[in-house]
Formats: sequence, structure tokens, C-alpha cells
Amino acid sequence: MNRRVLGIIQVESRSAVDHIDEIAAIDGVDVLFVGPTDLSHSLGVPGAFDDPTYLDALKRVVAATDAAGKATGILLRDTATLPRHLDLGFRFIGLGSDGAFIRDGARAALAGARG
Repeated sequence: MNRRVLGIIQVESRSAVDHIDEIAAIDGVDVLFVGPTDLSHSLGVPGAFDDPTYLDALKRVVAATDAAGKATGILLRDTATLPRHLDLGFRFIGLGSDGAFIRDGARAALAGARG
């Protein structure tokens, strides 16, 4: 049964980044998954995904996860930033969100109705 369970820990705070080696070493954790918006807020650079503080935190998470032989994940808003995150070492990637998909569908429907 345990071979079918995927253990995912979210990394969304400065404290999590500060303790990332310990978190990555937890038995049963398979993926460390970054929540970019929450992490950027916790680091004091809300939404600044190009800020060196934020990027350094991502690099620390990837390094610790790789050292522990586990996967690093992240949620991306769109495919435009996918290559950069693949280059950083992220392999468990979520693209978009249900809210964004609904918003985009509503916009397309309105655009179609307007003509």
C-alpha cells in the first residue's frame, strides 16, 4: 500500500526554506512542492518571481531535494516560465489552476458573444 502513496510537502514559507534539508530527509516525503505566491509573500517579495531572494530560495529547495533523492515541484501560472523552472531542476510541475481555467473560459465565451 505505501508504494502507492505519494507524500507531498508544500514549501510556502521562509521557515520551510530555512529547514529544507531536514524536511527533505523525512521518510515518506517524495516531493517538496513550492507554492510560489505564498513563498514570495513570506520572503517579503510578494509576487516578485524574478527577485534574487525568491530565486535563491528556489535553488535551495531544489538542491536539498536533489540531495535527498526526491522530486521538486512547483505550481506555475502558465507555460511561459516552464523552461526556466525545468532548468532550475523542477520535475513535478502543475500548470494553471481551476480558477484560471474558468476565468479563461469565461473570457473566451464573452469574446465570442461580443462578436
